[in-house]
Parts: sequence; C-alpha cells; structure tokens
Amino acid sequence: MDHDIKVWKLNDFYVQSAMKLSYVYNKQTSKSFQTFRQQFPDFTSRNVHGNYVDYVRWFEDLIISKACSVDEQDDNDIVIWKAGKFNQKWSDITASAKDTYSQTITSLKIEKCRCWFMRYALSSLNQVLALGNEVGQTYLYNLTSTNPKKIQKCVLNHSKCTRAIRQTVFSRDGSILICVCEDGTLWRWDKTA
Repeated sequence: MDHDIKVWKLNDFYVQSAMKLSYVYNKQTSKSFQTFRQQFPDFTSRNVHGNYVDYVRWFEDLIISKACSVDEQDDNDIVIWKAGKFNQKWSDITASAKDTYSQTITSLKIEKCRCWFMRYALSSLNQVLALGNEVGQTYLYNLTSTNPKKIQKCVLNHSKCTRAIRQTVFSRDGSILICVCEDGTLWRWDKTA
C-alpha cells in the first residue's frame, strides 16, 4: 500500500482489443481470452496525498480522491485535483510518462473519517458528493459552485445513527440518498427542496 495514484489509458489499441475479446467465449476450446498486461501507467502522482489512498473516482476531467490516516489532523480530507498543469489536456499529460505534476483544485474537510473503506457517492449529474464518517454523520458537498473555495457543506445526522457509514449512494434523480452503516442499518435521506 502506498499513496501513489496511477492512471492508465483504456483507448490504446491493445487494451481495446483485449476488452472486446473478454466478451467472447468459445465453448469448444473452453479457453478464455488472453489477458493483456499493461505494466506501466500513463500517469503517476505521489503529490496529492501523504497517506494511503482509500478511494479514487473521476469527476469529469478531474479526479476526486480520499486518503486515510490514524491521525485526525492528517490527510482525511477529500481532494479534488487534476493531473498536469491547470489548462493541460489529458492527451498532453499522458504523452510523457515522467510527468507527475498535479494541481489541487480544492480540499473538502471530513471530520472523524480515519478508517478504511469509506465510500463517497456522486449524484447522477455530479452536483452533490456524499460521504459518511465514523460516527454516523453524512457530509454533503454541493459541487456546482463556480468557486472551489466556496463549496457549500451540509452535515446530516440522526441520534440513532452512531456507527461508521461505509457506503453512500444516490438514486438516479438525486432525490434520495442511502447510507449503509457497518452495523447493518440503512439510512434513507429524501431531498425536500
């Protein structure tokens, strides 16, 4: 385990061919497709997090990642960032395997979120990010702000929800949020306005 974040291109001819072959099965030979191995990533960065990376997702051309640390003051936030320089395209970034520069757009503060496997969700239009913490609180961030430093936060909590929320998921239209706790309970939050 480390704090590297690595990105591989999937539009490479050999990768695309292997993906197509993965859907084909020959009953007579009972052989599966040949695996294509792409050892080296097209982009690597160790600059985003100082601790173990727990979860990474795409956010349009940006990346959202979360690390975890036993120290409450250290690296438990969600970071929205982009590879390369601010106006650089992905095709230009991955052209040089030695390019490891990354640009942090913003950091979203999450308190009491030090343990592994804390999964955040994005609403279908990438407008809201939801992440639970160790004590049953759910942080919602409105990602529609044009100023990354002014992203609005809302914290949902209930007196009976006191265990770690391991997974969050939105309904397709974003009107319902389900939170899954480590004690097996599900919490449903409905959008009212």
